Amino acid sequence: MQQWALNFSCTHRSIDGLLKLLHAHGHSELPKTARTLLGTQRVTETLPVSGGHYYYIGFKASLNKLVSHYPHIDIIRLVMNIDGLPISKSGSLSSSLRPVLCIVFDKPEFGVFPVALCVTSAKPSNLDFLTDTISEIKSMTDNGVMLNDTTIPVELFEVVCDAPAKAMCKSTKSFSGYFGCDKCTIKGTYLNKFQKLTYPDVEGLQVRTDQQFRSQSNQEHHTGVSPFVSIPDLDMINAFPIDYMHQVLLGVQRRLLNIWVKEAKGRGRLPSQKITAVSERLSKLAPNCPKELARKPRSLAHLANYKATEFRSFLLYTGKVVLCDFLSKEKYTHFLCLSVAITILLNTDLAKEYADYAHDLRVYFVTNVKPLYGEQHLVYNIHSLLHLSQQTKIYGNLNLCSAFDFENHMKVYKKIIRQRKNPLVEIVRRLHELQSLELGEATSCKQPKLTCKPPDNMYITTAGDIVELLQQRYITGDNGVVQRMYRCRKYFSKTDYFVNPCPSSIIGIYSIDPKSTGICFIPAASVAHKCFKMVLDNLIVVQRLVHEL
Repeated sequence: MQQWALNFSCTHRSIDGLLKLLHAHGHSELPKTARTLLGTQRVTETLPVSGGHYYYIGFKASLNKLVSHYPHIDIIRLVMNIDGLPISKSGSLSSSLRPVLCIVFDKPEFGVFPVALCVTSAKPSNLDFLTDTISEIKSMTDNGVMLNDTTIPVELFEVVCDAPAKAMCKSTKSFSGYFGCDKCTIKGTYLNKFQKLTYPDVEGLQVRTDQQFRSQSNQEHHTGVSPFVSIPDLDMINAFPIDYMHQVLLGVQRRLLNIWVKEAKGRGRLPSQKITAVSERLSKLAPNCPKELARKPRSLAHLANYKATEFRSFLLYTGKVVLCDFLSKEKYTHFLCLSVAITILLNTDLAKEYADYAHDLRVYFVTNVKPLYGEQHLVYNIHSLLHLSQQTKIYGNLNLCSAFDFENHMKVYKKIIRQRKNPLVEIVRRLHELQSLELGEATSCKQPKLTCKPPDNMYITTAGDIVELLQQRYITGDNGVVQRMYRCRKYFSKTDYFVNPCPSSIIGIYSIDPKSTGICFIPAASVAHKCFKMVLDNLIVVQRLVHEL
């Protein structure tokens, strides 16, 4: 019953009513109240901090659970996130939740866990709500953490935030300031005509260093002293990566789409007929979307409501197919340069092999924003593309330095908040109830299951063949060993979908001929990568999935 109540987010009032009814029918063994049933905290003490109310959870309980799942872990590398979640916008009750969240870099399947919670009526007045967190991290960094009679080293590996939260945590100028870039010392240029601060320089950028940051050699970049500088060996530049979700997807890709669809005065807006045609193409792709794409492509009429996952799908997959006949050759190639570069940086192996090429593509993209769309679009997010290569060298790929996991976790708090009067106490008590049942704990790191059900049955084999799985069979070999096999449709004719800026096959994109196929059998072990099959009239484009590697 506890499990049921929490799974369906039942209110205490509804649970009390059900328990009363069950008691009336002879179930005296059950508790009389929801608080007893769920083990709800009777007293929840919060502290006045940073212009709001604050509750500190700490690391110990979550790290103990981590080690119970992974007893042979050698080091705990923490990834931290600090962001804001609006709770209410209603007058005097207007408030936002600012949780401090963590995930273990090497064990992302363990999931996100909260460390501290702060509720304020506006932006925190100071960073005091981080004091306990940083103090405990310093202690663990210096001494390790004792778990199961073993001392395990701990380090704060990276802090993933959107640009405003990063500036707040680092006590630096905002991205709209003249020295707002946290990666280089470039000075922005203010365009009076457009009332925008831009970053036009591409070459000769002087990269910031940890030493320069700590000494505040560029004083115009700082607004104070960040509490994070007290953590030993924390690189104040590289440990705060550019968030691929906010800056590339919600920043750059959203800007491009807004230029094409909404820009009132500019050289980039597409005619309404072309916008309609692109929307129709997007809708046609929806039935063939694999389950890894959380949201199916939808019309550009809904652009204002697009989520980060939709911008991701457009940049990595659908945009290359739906735009090819409607953008000019120069603008389409320009978009492809961004798409190819980001695709490379999302794949660890490709990022190692083609890091320099991906950088050249991004330089080309940034350089050509002005002649294609106007200098007013050379904003901070566009400029940030130039700094992506360094962080892929550190973290492996862009998936490992994005806020997607943390943003998904935020849904937990949205779901459990019902009362606006004292939301912090309610959140803490609901989290305590969940913890008492060990819900939301680590998920097992299972390999994705192969399926023969469309549209999730398109794959690339280890030999590079494109196949469509049709039926699973078990075949006994001459040696008596039973082997799992798949009857599949193999596509014999595959070509590069595009050759400029590079052969598309390099990043796993092919155009295939639906008439050139044959039936064959392949062992399950030979299936290497899942694909997205995009069908438009007589055109079929197959692309390897890269966003969840």
